[in-house]
Amino acid sequence: MNKNNFVVEGSENVFSFLKNNEAKKKTVILFSDVDEILDHYKLDVKKKGYVDIEMILKECDDVKLQFCDFEDNNVIDGTIEFKNGFYIIKINKNKSEERKRFTMAHEYSHYLFDRTMLKENSHKDLVLYRTNYANNITDKKSVDVRANYFAAELLMPEGVFRSKNNDMRGDIYKMADFFKVSTLAVKVRYSQLGIEIDD
Repeated sequence: MNKNNFVVEGSENVFSFLKNNEAKKKTVILFSDVDEILDHYKLDVKKKGYVDIEMILKECDDVKLQFCDFEDNNVIDGTIEFKNGFYIIKINKNKSEERKRFTMAHEYSHYLFDRTMLKENSHKDLVLYRTNYANNITDKKSVDVRANYFAAELLMPEGVFRSKNNDMRGDIYKMADFFKVSTLAVKVRYSQLGIEIDD
């Protein structure tokens, strides 16, 4: 991963905030990229067969993860705000499990990258991957586009994605089932990686 792809004006050293899973020690681990996060959780990923983003968020001692209703449950997938020393991540409980996982990973990106912005105001994410998303993926300065890239890379790491694509002969449904994401997220990941697929 090219770290420069995720540089947004005003961002801090994002990976310096990922906490060690030993909460009592409250040790800060300085990760430099998504690969290091995946390496840190590799035993868990190997055991479960997927990236457990909910567990990762729960191990961040300054994050409160909540599943709740939203006033307009068809629009907002999730929100994140900084309040009373905690980053409050709210996930729309009415969405599919695959959608919730992607939203958690998306909000995790905001937690890592956009701490200054979050301390000034909360951030609401509308439905991810609207049809115009693929036309805007080169806009690296958009915090939400960057968060989508981050979520896709974390939940569908390139090396594993390419390997499974070969094993599964490009079957989008099998890929979605393996990575526990939506078929739309898989299609966008194909597009990000420049892999042609049959429609």
